[in-house]
Amino acid sequence: NDKGEFSQILNSLKHNYTKNYKVAHHISTSLSLWQDRFWDHVIRNEQDLNNHFDYIHWNPVKHGFVESPEDWNYSTYRFWCDRGYYHSRSDSTKIPSNIGNMDFE
Repeated sequence: NDKGEFSQILNSLKHNYTKNYKVAHHISTSLSLWQDRFWDHVIRNEQDLNNHFDYIHWNPVKHGFVESPEDWNYSTYRFWCDRGYYHSRSDSTKIPSNIGNMDFE
């Protein structure tokens, strides 16, 4: 079962990263860095890729952390604007309709 193997790999990665993080930062108490669950998805086509790409960029807007994806410090949105993936930043406060029904939380 591929999904089972992926789950085991991801669980191991998260466990080892947290363990190393705690050592590097001298933390001896319990620490939770990760969500309990994850959602994996195979990209089916170019439109599906674009939808997920938009979802990643607009998620901080959707949750009210920023007004525009370019305001999120950890985003690659500006990088992709500069390369022409997004045609205009003027609409960056409007969540694209193609991601309206996408909710993975």
